[in-house]
Amino acid sequence: MLDARSYPLLVGLLVLVCLAQPTYAFGAGNIASISKVEGQNWRHGDIEDALLTLAMARAMNGKKFSKMMVSRVYFGNWLRDYSQAIDVGTVKSVSAEAIRLLLCVLGFLTFGYGSKEFEVTADRLGCYRPEDHIDNPKNYADNEDARRYDSRLRGPVDENVELGIDRETGMKNYIANEQAGIMTSAAHVRSLFSRCIELARGYSRNKNQADLYEAMRLMGTGLHCLEGTSET
Repeated sequence: MLDARSYPLLVGLLVLVCLAQPTYAFGAGNIASISKVEGQNWRHGDIEDALLTLAMARAMNGKKFSKMMVSRVYFGNWLRDYSQAIDVGTVKSVSAEAIRLLLCVLGFLTFGYGSKEFEVTADRLGCYRPEDHIDNPKNYADNEDARRYDSRLRGPVDENVELGIDRETGMKNYIANEQAGIMTSAAHVRSLFSRCIELARGYSRNKNQADLYEAMRLMGTGLHCLEGTSET
C-alpha cells in the first residue's frame, strides 16, 4: 500500500504515462516525419522500421515484414526502454507493480493493444539492467546493493573485474568478456537471439502463433541492445 510520501512520485509517473510522447522518453519512438532531423537522428522505432524492407524467413514463406509484425518486434525494444522506470530511484517509494500498471496504459496508447502479445507483464517488463543497454555499471545505485529494493536489480559492481579491459577485444569486460564470469551484453544478446531462433523454428513446425510473437518480441529486445552500441 502506498503511503503519503509515495503520492507525489506516483502522480509524476501518471503524468508521464498520460502526457509524455514516446519520442522524448528514454530514446523510444520514432522521429516525426515533419521533423528537420528525420533521416539524420534516429530512435529505436526508426531503426525497427527498416524491417519493412526485409523478407522474413522461410517459415513465413519469405513474406516481407508487415507493420503489425514490426510493431511486435518494436514492443520488445520499447519494453527495454521503459523497464528503466523500475530502478532504485523509483522502487524506493513506489511499488514495481504500480509502475507496471501505469506502463500498461502507456503501452496501450503506443500500440493500440494491451493484451496477449502486447500485454505488459511483470516478466516481460523486468527492470533496469545495464546489460540491456550496454551501460557502464560503474557506481550503479551509488554502490549500494540495489537488490534490497527489488531482487531483479543487479548487485554491487566489482570494478576490478567488470570495468577492466579485455585484452582480446580492447573493450571493457562488462561488454563482451565472457571468460570473466560476469554478465555481459554480448552474452545477453546471444541468449536472446538464440531463444528467438528456437521459437521461430518451433513455429515453422507447430504453427503456434504465440511462439512466433514471442520470437518477435525477443528480436526487439536483442535489437535494443545492439542499437545501444551507437550510444556507448
